[in-house]
Formats: sequence, C-alpha cells, structure tokens
Amino acid sequence: MSTSERPLDTSESAWAKVREIHVRLGPEGRVGAAFAASELVREAVLAGLRMRHPGWDERLLGEALLGRLYGEGLAGRVRDARANAK
Repeated sequence: MSTSERPLDTSESAWAKVREIHVRLGPEGRVGAAFAASELVREAVLAGLRMRHPGWDERLLGEALLGRLYGEGLAGRVRDARANAK
C-alpha cells in the first residue's frame, strides 16, 4: 500500500487527519514515528512470547521473535548459521 492509499478499515476523515499529521511531522518525524511503532510491536510480541513460554531463555525468545516478525524461513537460517558457527 502506498502512503496515499487509505486502509480499508479507516474512514476518509480519519485518513485525512493522519495525512495532516504526517505532513506536520515532516520526514524526520515520520521516520521517528515508524521506529517507535516498530519497537512497540517488537515489545508486544516479546511480551506475548514470555507469557506463553515463561521458561524460555533470551536465545529462544529471540529466535521466536525473528520467526514472528520476519518469517520462519529467516529464523531457521539464523538458527542454522548459529549452529554452524559453534
């Protein structure tokens, strides 16, 4: 979706407000907002993984996070690379 396309679950008036805010933020502000949103998603996914798997260590959580955010294919390649590096 391009930045000019309105998401299907967003009204035209809400989308106009979002576009107005994006203009006001400017390029640097939009990049900062994107990084903040990305970190928020990462922390939410990690919190969910910790709740579902309280016994997992940071390595297992990190691998699961990779799988959730970037796909199991990439997570598998990372696991294989780490195993081959030992």
